Amino acid sequence: MRAPLAAPGALARIVDSARLRQAEMWGLLLLALSIPIVVTSRYGQVLATRAGIYVLVVIGLNVVSGYGGQISIGHGALVAVGGYAAALAIVDAGLNFWIAAPIAIAVTTLFGCLMALPALRMSTWYFALVTLGFAEVVGGLLVEMSWLTHGFSGVVGIPMPRVGDWLWGAREFLWFVIGLNVVVFIAYRNLVDSRFGRALVSVRV
Repeated sequence: MRAPLAAPGALARIVDSARLRQAEMWGLLLLALSIPIVVTSRYGQVLATRAGIYVLVVIGLNVVSGYGGQISIGHGALVAVGGYAAALAIVDAGLNFWIAAPIAIAVTTLFGCLMALPALRMSTWYFALVTLGFAEVVGGLLVEMSWLTHGFSGVVGIPMPRVGDWLWGAREFLWFVIGLNVVVFIAYRNLVDSRFGRALVSVRV
């Protein structure tokens, strides 16, 4: 038996919604690419870079809390783990940025798996409490393990990335963060529209 066809009005609304989403994506892309051109001061470029990093964090959090419907309070702790792992690899171990970044991703993934183990069978507020406990433990360790994390002073003197003999400045790093945002956002949209993304939304429902 053939499935009934969608009504013309419903089909038109679906097409208009897809076109609107595509227009929004192109608008966001043009806005992001215009930032390094408009922002010319080094202070403004540093602030824009920091904002771009926060956008990356929010995209990841939106997958868990926005589409998955799970309240994660430990997201900031994972960001701290990744930041400290990269900073310590660069400053203390003497590695360059391009080697330290994959190491930081691997360390953060490991800590994320450790946080997920006790939370696998939990949801709603129980999941939030597990992530809250993880965040508190990580925050305490970052302060108390001063022999590794440099304590309250944090890790200072982190150099900019270098490509060969070309040492990046604030503008080049801003372009890199914006490009990374574009790549992550496209991957994020494809993830949401995939079978896994629809399954994630069904868990929230």
